[in-house]
Amino acid sequence: MAIPGQKSILLLVAAFSIVSCGGGSYAVVRVGGSTQRVLVLDRNVEDTLLFIQSLPRQLPGGEILVRAGFQNRFAGEDVWAEIKFVFLDENKAAIDETEWMKTRFPASQVTTVQGSSITTQAKSYLILIRNIYTLSGNKPIGYGKLYEIPGVISILSR
Repeated sequence: MAIPGQKSILLLVAAFSIVSCGGGSYAVVRVGGSTQRVLVLDRNVEDTLLFIQSLPRQLPGGEILVRAGFQNRFAGEDVWAEIKFVFLDENKAAIDETEWMKTRFPASQVTTVQGSSITTQAKSYLILIRNIYTLSGNKPIGYGKLYEIPGVISILSR
């Protein structure tokens, strides 16, 4: 026998479980059946850069080369950010990483960044992004702005 409101409580518990399971500190994007991870260390990065895709490739020596594309969502302002690639072994432990690279993202354009592992034991990777800023040195304010991406119009609310 069902208790009044039991279905609502179960749905609420299930929804809370799904929301609370994720770490929330990185975005997992599935492209072509594989999973790439982008760890955003600065909230303004999420509002400014659009992750397009990443293409990993194993080099003849066994190292991994990763190329990733990001689009600057701002139509009238270039931004800069620091990007680092971390390479992981089969147990998802970090075994290699690049230096932080200051990268310019021209307004409304897609910019490709790349990093490669030194070790041949790397099996996957993580892309870290932090410290996004404009030419004036300020952090871009993206909350509630209207972004026009060809064919798509979206509003990010606060």
